[in-house]
Amino acid sequence: MPKSSSNYEPNMSSITYWRKFAQHRFLYMFLAIVFAFGIVAYFGVGTNSGNNNPGYARSQEIIAVVNDEPITRAEFDQVWNMQIKNLPSGSSEVTKAMMQGQILNGQQQQPGLIDMALLRSIARKQGVKVTDADVDKQIKDFEKRAGGKSTKAMTEDELAQMMGVEPANLRNFVKLQTSPQLLFDSYTAREKVTEEDVLKTFDEIKVRHILISNKTLPDEQAKTKAQKILDEAKSGVNFAALANKNTDDPGNSMDPKTGKKGTKQGGLYDWAPAEKYDPAFSAAALALKPGQISDLVKTQFGYHIIKLEGSRRNLPKDYSKNKAELINSIRKQKAYTNIMKLMQDAKKTMKIAWKDTSMQWRYDFAINTANPMAMMQPDTQNNFLNELRTYIKKSPEDSTANLVLAQMLQMQYRMMGFSPGGKKQNNIPELDKIRNEMITAYELGLRHGGDIETEFVLAQLYEESKQPDKALLRYKDIQRSSKWDDTADRKPIHMQLLSIFKKYNQPDLVASEEKKLAELTVVEQKEAQKKAEEARLRNEEEKKRKSEKSSTGSAVKPLPESTGKPLTPGQ
Repeated sequence: MPKSSSNYEPNMSSITYWRKFAQHRFLYMFLAIVFAFGIVAYFGVGTNSGNNNPGYARSQEIIAVVNDEPITRAEFDQVWNMQIKNLPSGSSEVTKAMMQGQILNGQQQQPGLIDMALLRSIARKQGVKVTDADVDKQIKDFEKRAGGKSTKAMTEDELAQMMGVEPANLRNFVKLQTSPQLLFDSYTAREKVTEEDVLKTFDEIKVRHILISNKTLPDEQAKTKAQKILDEAKSGVNFAALANKNTDDPGNSMDPKTGKKGTKQGGLYDWAPAEKYDPAFSAAALALKPGQISDLVKTQFGYHIIKLEGSRRNLPKDYSKNKAELINSIRKQKAYTNIMKLMQDAKKTMKIAWKDTSMQWRYDFAINTANPMAMMQPDTQNNFLNELRTYIKKSPEDSTANLVLAQMLQMQYRMMGFSPGGKKQNNIPELDKIRNEMITAYELGLRHGGDIETEFVLAQLYEESKQPDKALLRYKDIQRSSKWDDTADRKPIHMQLLSIFKKYNQPDLVASEEKKLAELTVVEQKEAQKKAEEARLRNEEEKKRKSEKSSTGSAVKPLPESTGKPLTPGQ
């Protein structure tokens, strides 16, 4: 079965469209990041940087050292300043902390700052040497880029000032940041790619297959079941019928055009590049002749029985023109794959010396949130909780760390079967201990502001710990912070507050909430009327447009009368 469920468009005529940018998208992302986290990252320091600028000293702070390779504050700040522009308004501090951790850890196959420092250390160990000529070339390239549309390139002094480094240190700085690119270039140069390697990437297959998963059955039972079906298929039983009856491939019940559940496909996968499939699957399919059925083929998904419907080599029209570029592209892809494997191996012995512990817990937070199932494991969860507790003892003013600790404790609370505001539980020492620590963490976390949802959670925790006076004060704070928001979507908050203040027998506060709800109801009605009027105008405009089309003879062609048969794709 395919590695990915994404739809394939076989009619692309140009190599440069789908080969260059789709097949190698991770490669080009990697190359962009080498530059972004290398030299370009420092362009955000600003033209006023220098030893007399307070920001300069901060930019040179070291966050962490990875195998003797430093990561500076300037690297982190530049990437964060780019990301924060795209954050949705109202994003919580916890969300921001997770994203900051992702800058260090990386995400979705995108390297992080730790990866890039590791890459520099690998380059050093591999004997990559940056020559004066390499440095000259990088400086000239970046002088031109920094100059923008201006025909006048920047001087080295101006470039150093923009990067936030001393002019005397510019060349050493560039030399350090150039090593990842040279490492990649060296791996690319040693890759041997023939024209046949390129041609194979255009091999396409059309297959039917039956999958017997070894995830729901023990492996031996899955294999035995698959072998029995294979014997039936080779004896002449209709392959499509066998697939519809037996396959565990969820794609068999999906409409290939819409991706939605539809008619069973008889195990059919239409024309697609062979390399789109698992390597073992594609190798077995390409070894068949049309109409032949394979022996059992094992992949990560289980056991496959493959019937080849057809194979072809679908060369685009511009193949000859771009052959050299394609060969080089495949060489780069292989180099990228090898370097990524090298990095994965190096991570097993990687040593990180943290200089900024506020970044350390964010890094670990990102690692844990990237794998929610691992975070549900008690050992993983407790290790991270203890890391946060140790950090907060030294830095209790870090409100974000306290909020993260509180939310992690809330996860434990839920795993025990409880939640703030839910059914009250008494005389459970472990639950009381978690609740009390949660309250302290939320109190510290909300000192510098927070969101209403978190305020409600803390108030509910006060109630559960039999501190009604504190709970009421927190509810009053929520009322004050919500007082000036006249949007209709705030009604649920005021309805909740109304119920709470009635429970606390606070007639003045109840009256205030009833007045606010009446005002918001009027706002809600006006918004509904406005939307209805807008819909009416749209409908009138649509009727007018159809009427004008009809009067000019451009009416939509009516559908053909039903013949009692489904239309074929050509009809």
